[in-house]
Amino acid sequence: MFIKWLHYLPWGFVIYRTVYTTESDRLWSACLAKIDRYVQWSIGQINKDEYPDGDRFPEKFVQETYKNLVFEDRQRWNGASLDQIREKFQQYFKSLGMKDGSHIPWSKVCLAIDDQCLKLIVSAFEDPKESANWGGPERGFIIEQGGYIMLKPFVVMVDPTYSSEDDYDTPGYQGYMCVEIDYIWNAAVELRLSTVEEMCPNVTPLDMFPVYDGGSGYLVNI
Repeated sequence: MFIKWLHYLPWGFVIYRTVYTTESDRLWSACLAKIDRYVQWSIGQINKDEYPDGDRFPEKFVQETYKNLVFEDRQRWNGASLDQIREKFQQYFKSLGMKDGSHIPWSKVCLAIDDQCLKLIVSAFEDPKESANWGGPERGFIIEQGGYIMLKPFVVMVDPTYSSEDDYDTPGYQGYMCVEIDYIWNAAVELRLSTVEEMCPNVTPLDMFPVYDGGSGYLVNI
């Protein structure tokens, strides 16, 4: 089903790096490699019952055609806001002559990686199979000083069509959500038929951050 929606190859995400420090320079390549490893592993977790004859071609095809497009420029993107990223992202795809959503997920969303994302991703388990062991009560977070502190590594998924002047059905929706690193592939699949708003948990209260986990999601303080 995912392959049928791929009008362009390779498929993947547009990623914006928004942190530029000596430490981030040292860790950046490892961060991107960790994301790729988790996405490739997630694709490989497709239920084998779907392939009773042992044909793994669809899975291998999706794995082999996965490639992210990374924008990194200290002068342009250091500390860039999500609004700045939205504007440049839209300009980029218009320059290619593509319509919004025509290249899934490349033209439908983009990812932003700031300092916190970077450090959490680099600290993620080397073996994605261990992702189920992220600590904390049930959801991979701990309670501290009455609030929730996220432990599970994540990227920020940005809705390029969001406008603060528009009304949205999802309470508190602000045009982005955090996506757990081991559910980036799930998000790509869901984006075939859904929008970021439809996938995003209700953001109430407004000082909380929405997190996509392949299901109904949850809210944290970050």
